[in-house]
Amino acid sequence: MKNNLKIIVPIIIVSFGLLGWFVLGHISKEPKTTSPIIKTAEKIKKEKSQPHSISARNAYQIAQSYAKKWAQDAVLVDVSNFISGSNDGLADLWTFTFRSPQKGESDGYEVWIADGKFSREEIGTSTRFLNPVENNWLDSDVIAQKAQEYFQGLTCKNYWYGLTGNTWKVKCSKEGGGKPKWVELDAVTGEFIKTWEDY
Repeated sequence: MKNNLKIIVPIIIVSFGLLGWFVLGHISKEPKTTSPIIKTAEKIKKEKSQPHSISARNAYQIAQSYAKKWAQDAVLVDVSNFISGSNDGLADLWTFTFRSPQKGESDGYEVWIADGKFSREEIGTSTRFLNPVENNWLDSDVIAQKAQEYFQGLTCKNYWYGLTGNTWKVKCSKEGGGKPKWVELDAVTGEFIKTWEDY
């Protein structure tokens, strides 16, 4: 009897092992899928990490609301971007400087708009040498299109746009170095004023 058990028990163990291997090997494996919630979260994260470029006018609408909280008589005196790699007049960072006639030239207000949202503000900026911007100034995307006529034949690695008084200035920093080329245009009509090369 004991001899029979010595033979039967190993056979039973081996049989169960083979059966288990067979069953597990033939169970259909479901393909690994990413949860829709995880996919959505990854998409939002990716979108947030990408710069959001807008025109100067669109950024100004946001900046103006903050300037009016600083001073009801706030007047725009300067607009500029922080270098843009595109020639369409859009940028992911704009800065606007305002003056309050009541507060004086030495107590200006500067507000930064980054990725289409308020970023930071500074109070006490000097506006002594800045002139009020014309109310009906052309947007940066329109100015960029007009400026391209004077950058023909150049490969620009980045652009700078600046507005004060009644003029827009656009700077093309050339690929490979050298003096940047500037174009000055009327802020309201877009008419050509002058062009030059300088740092």
